[in-house]
This record gives sequence, structure tokens and C-alpha cells, in this order.
Amino acid sequence: MLRRSALFLIILSWQMVNCRQAKSFVSISKLPNYDTQAADHILFLDFLITQSGDNAPVKAKLVNSIAGNGKMKDLGSARIQQNQIKVVHIFSDKRQPVEIFYEHPLFLSVEVFSKEGNLSQNAQTAREGTLSLRVQDDPAREKIDLYSVTPKGEIKIYSLLIKK
Repeated sequence: MLRRSALFLIILSWQMVNCRQAKSFVSISKLPNYDTQAADHILFLDFLITQSGDNAPVKAKLVNSIAGNGKMKDLGSARIQQNQIKVVHIFSDKRQPVEIFYEHPLFLSVEVFSKEGNLSQNAQTAREGTLSLRVQDDPAREKIDLYSVTPKGEIKIYSLLIKK
């Protein structure tokens, strides 16, 4: 009886670990190229987005992070397509979270020309892709959440905690 309970707990623990979205943290002041003398910093974050099968969950992993000096221009946050990655910036002060949409690296939409000269959209799927973010450093930013947004719904796939 004890063996069955122990086996059940091991299986349950393994399933709980594999079902959660990924979470990690980055310490801004320890990033490569971080200049303590600079007034403004831009963070460059690269995420590997993967999906092992058609019905498998979308997963994300931070694979590269680096800092640079300067200020960014406003890139907007328009939602363009039905398959996107929604990035939500959460701040420790009383500001509302900021949502920015990016093209989903696993569900790309490309323009295709026909022999007749017509332009159409063609959907291409992949099992792996990279999402590169440029983010203006903000002392009040405490977390960045990534969501996979598809016609099937919106699923949180990653949380990046920001430390100073």
C-alpha cells in the first residue's frame, strides 16, 4: 500500500511540474553590456517558442538576454493577426499592465504571389521559432508574461520576473 501511494505521489508531482508555464528571472544590472553610467537602457530578450505536436502545449524559454544603452521609439501595440504572442508588462507602481502583440513564431503568415500576379496570404506552421523583444528598461517593471493567442484560445506560456 505504501509503494502505491509513493508511486502515485511521484507521478502526480511529475505531471504538476510539466503542466506549469515556465518561469524564470533576469537581473537587469547583471546583463552583458549593462552600463551603470548610462541613464537609459534597452533590454534585448530572445525566447525560444516550441510546440512538439499539433495538440501539444506551446512552451517558451528565455535563451538570450543583453542590455544596451538608449531609448526606444514607440512601436505601437496593434493586434494584426489571429495567431500572436501577447506580451504583458506588469509594473510595481499603480500603472495598468501594458499589452504588446507580436507575430507568433510558430504560426507565420506570409505573402505569396501567384503566376497571375495576385497576392495572397499563406499560413506556415513550425515546431520551433524565436521571439525577439526589445524593451525599454523601467525601474517599476516587475514581470513580463507571454501568452500564446490562437483561435483555440489564449494560454499563458511564460513569466519572466525582473530584478534590479
